[in-house]
Amino acid sequence: KSSMEVIIPVEEGPRYRVGAIDVEMVDGEWLVEKATLQKKLNLKKGDWFDYSAMASDSSNLASTYRDRGYANANVSTDHKVDPETLTFGVTFKIQKGDPVYIRRIEIRGNKDTRDKVVRRELKISEGDLYSGEKIRRSQRRVMALGFFEPPTGAGDSGGVQIDTRKTGDPKLIDLVVTVKEKQTGTFQIGAGFSSYESFLLTAQISKENIFGRGQTLSAQLTLSGIRQLGSISFFEPYLLDSQVTFALDLFNFNEAFNDFNRLRQGGNISLGYRLTDDLSFSLTYTLESVQAE
Repeated sequence: KSSMEVIIPVEEGPRYRVGAIDVEMVDGEWLVEKATLQKKLNLKKGDWFDYSAMASDSSNLASTYRDRGYANANVSTDHKVDPETLTFGVTFKIQKGDPVYIRRIEIRGNKDTRDKVVRRELKISEGDLYSGEKIRRSQRRVMALGFFEPPTGAGDSGGVQIDTRKTGDPKLIDLVVTVKEKQTGTFQIGAGFSSYESFLLTAQISKENIFGRGQTLSAQLTLSGIRQLGSISFFEPYLLDSQVTFALDLFNFNEAFNDFNRLRQGGNISLGYRLTDDLSFSLTYTLESVQAE
């Protein structure tokens, strides 16, 4: 008796098609036209019935109202099965509840990163009407900073998680933003040899999120038989906590050619402004001095 065999008999039964589909509002006004909601449904009359599609439709309908401030919106389903016509009718019943507002936003897990670095990426603020879509955008924007652990696979939100927390008032809710920081500094060094430049040494150091302020500082140095190149760069994504970006680059290049030496020194300053999440513009001023001997 060291093993046993388990047999699970399965009877598929007849296959059903989707019957009549309807959407009902259980409480209050529709806010979204019934015809608009019906267009969001994946289930179509006459198609083979798919339970996962029905569950997805319920979730999509609930999200439509949660994006409009009804955080407690719920969608249940009533079924009408006809064994004679082999149809499966579905009625989606929407309970949207009361509108919910954000009472407080709490940032957790940020040992080095300052709260404001995370908060300024959020598309929802304290006092705003709840919006599932804004919360999802906020999660993506905070993740895009690059200061937190990346997702490890499908369904993983990575090092940024935004959860809701109930309060004593059903019309108020808290948001808890939990982050998991990662190492944001890099250091690289290399060496080589070529017949043209003789020896070659390179070194590069970069640090993002300096002092937890969201700024980036990097430096690079290259030495060879004919070149000495050095540069340093600084980037501030929110100058004085505004939508203005600031970048500063300084460089010193010394190159030895067969007939002359060339020294280039200078830098550039860039100022930019965010128009939207995906659109910005910038102006750059460059000052450079070139000497040939």
